[in-house]
Amino acid sequence: MRSGWINTDVTIRMIRRKRAGLGSFKSNVGVHRFHLQCWEKTVQAEHIPPSIDWRKKGAVTSIRDETCGAWTFPAVDTVEGITKIKGGKLYNLSVQELVDCHPGFEEGCDGGFVPPNNEDTLMKAVANQPVPVTDASGYDFQFYSTVVFTGQCGDSLDHGVTVLGYVTENGKLKYWIIKNSWGSSWGEDGYMRLQKDIADKKGICWIAVEVYYPVI
Repeated sequence: MRSGWINTDVTIRMIRRKRAGLGSFKSNVGVHRFHLQCWEKTVQAEHIPPSIDWRKKGAVTSIRDETCGAWTFPAVDTVEGITKIKGGKLYNLSVQELVDCHPGFEEGCDGGFVPPNNEDTLMKAVANQPVPVTDASGYDFQFYSTVVFTGQCGDSLDHGVTVLGYVTENGKLKYWIIKNSWGSSWGEDGYMRLQKDIADKKGICWIAVEVYYPVI
């Protein structure tokens, strides 16, 4: 049963274990195309707010509980958010349809990457919309419960999450706002605060290494 499906053909950078490929799937009612362009041509970076949280702007659906296809969750989260920002309505899209319609492993085409190893660039992207990333999760990440995460991470890109915002103001410890897909009992009701602007250009848990900027 589809939940709030909209009329689209979707081409979106999909996130999957160790390598995020560009995949596509077709809805049988689709007439419009989401596509990836060079992010530099689309991101509006003239004014970057000191903090943003797309949850507060109504552009985020509820936490999901991942069963398979980890790359599907940030892909769908991002399309939902962009649709709200651009069209004014928040749809709850079908993750299962991506799984059903994406057989095998697909390498896909290039395009839509945010320049890597730069948290300032990631910040510019997130100021405009939720952004899917691939991270290196690790043991401490998996057992995160609360406060700003500053712990140890893994050493390979193996998990997909959605960056929903950031906080950099009022003398607080800077952090990213992360939406995960491990149910609402994980972390802070399914979300995570991840330390921002560390010395390593890759960012904590390599959050700035593989960043994608889908556009509608």
